Amino acid sequence: MKAYIKKKLDAFVKKSYWYNEVAFKDCRKFWELDKNEIEVVNLGSSSGVYDFDYSAIPLKGMNWAIAPQSMVGDFAILKQYESRLKKGATIIYPLCPFTSISGAEEYVEDRCYSFMNYEMIPHAHYIRYAKVMQMKENPLLFYPLMAFAMDIKKRLFLRRGQNEIMDNQQLKRNAETILCGWKKQFKLDNLSQPFDGHNQMIYEKGVHLLKEIVLFCKKSGYRLVIVIPPMHKALASLFLSSDIENLIDGFIRSSIDDSVEYYNMMDDKQFSEDSSFFINSYYLNKRGAKEYTNYLLKKIQLI
Repeated sequence: MKAYIKKKLDAFVKKSYWYNEVAFKDCRKFWELDKNEIEVVNLGSSSGVYDFDYSAIPLKGMNWAIAPQSMVGDFAILKQYESRLKKGATIIYPLCPFTSISGAEEYVEDRCYSFMNYEMIPHAHYIRYAKVMQMKENPLLFYPLMAFAMDIKKRLFLRRGQNEIMDNQQLKRNAETILCGWKKQFKLDNLSQPFDGHNQMIYEKGVHLLKEIVLFCKKSGYRLVIVIPPMHKALASLFLSSDIENLIDGFIRSSIDDSVEYYNMMDDKQFSEDSSFFINSYYLNKRGAKEYTNYLLKKIQLI
């Protein structure tokens, strides 16, 4: 009887906000990956999660982004799941403005143990793997005391906020907050300043890693498209041309050649000037993601 009750409670927890959006955010899509060959996928971190939606296109597409994620993790996912890709599939690789000094960090979220081969994860640790798998199968043992109340609160909040759009002042404040957070994270006072120390080391490793990803895609016959997705003009306008050269364009030139398609769309007027496409100054909302995915696939003549 106890086992029956526990099984029912575990099933309840597996449907909760905490399980799907906190403990195992972005994981279920890999657990439930079907056997159909995929024609187009995107990798990426947080902006990749929010900015791509293939539900309205006439191709088999899938969003493989994880929030947050490093280039190291992206490459591991690509290598593990390439057997699910159709021959000649298109790989869209969205980079963020700071990928050049963060992407080569050898870090993968613990929840990725739930769908990745243990051997594919940098510095994998069996105890961490065992804990994640126990949490996946027996989540009741890990369900936080306040999670039930938080689940209800989050669901109500998400329903209320789904269609809310920030006004110009809110977007401006949000953009300033996001950029300030990035500067603190990467210890940068000036986005145009030359990198040194840890940032320079990661930058150099990132160039090498992106070259590896490019070579892998070429050898496997995949079409690689690298993009900087759109952001609202409130955020895009905070980057000077010298910042973009230092953080993005120089990194791209050092990593790829003319055979790789690259589009910097961070200030694409089709999206950046329309607040109705955005959750905040950085992430597209559901409508924006569908529109952008369709827009990009047409731009690269995939549909």
